[in-house]
Amino acid sequence: METKRLQVDLTEKEHTEMERLAAMAGLKTKREFVVNALTLFRWAANELAAGRHVGSFAPGGGHVKQLEMPCLQPFVQLSDELDRASPTAEELQARAKRPGIPAEQVLAEMRKLLEANRVAVSPVDRGAEPVGGHV
Repeated sequence: METKRLQVDLTEKEHTEMERLAAMAGLKTKREFVVNALTLFRWAANELAAGRHVGSFAPGGGHVKQLEMPCLQPFVQLSDELDRASPTAEELQARAKRPGIPAEQVLAEMRKLLEANRVAVSPVDRGAEPVGGHV
């Protein structure tokens, strides 16, 4: 696998925070930190694109805090676009009553819909283990 070099300029405070978080997580290299951060970002983007919210809550129910990152807004908008393109319940019921559609044809139609809506299915979505373990 070909690798690419990444150079990032961080403030002293950002660098110190990255080092502290990496040490707390047991990450030995900056690469491990970046790959795990990418895994978390990908998960959040996929959740938002699927129409779900991303946030945290206190054990036992308590207060819920939603993640606020403006750079993730395009994924929320993608979810809205996909919702508008989704078939209605009546359309799904009518499709379910049609006899004899081969599975290959259904899968081909689903692939076309995903490609038309620019939805990428990542290895994490297919059940593969994310880099660095479960998220």
